[in-house]
Amino acid sequence: MPLVWADGRVHARPDLLTEEQKRGSILVDEVPEPERILGKAPVMRVDMEAGRIWYEYVDAPYTDPEVLHLRLQDVEKRLEALEDKDKVKVF
Repeated sequence: MPLVWADGRVHARPDLLTEEQKRGSILVDEVPEPERILGKAPVMRVDMEAGRIWYEYVDAPYTDPEVLHLRLQDVEKRLEALEDKDKVKVF
């Protein structure tokens, strides 16, 4: 069970820490994985009293793979439009 601090730090092996190092943390069952949202970056939030973890999503610049994904979607949409227009299947 990992330790989590209010600032979002996580330590997977609390047994390796001293009591001083554990100060200000809480033990949680698991740390959820953030969703992958195009153009957003996850920011972990921790409710120390309830032992609850969630993510808020803030605007972030697109990564190279995200830009490629957006371009591919655009090309696929244009290809579908051409196929519909000509009633021809393009491979």
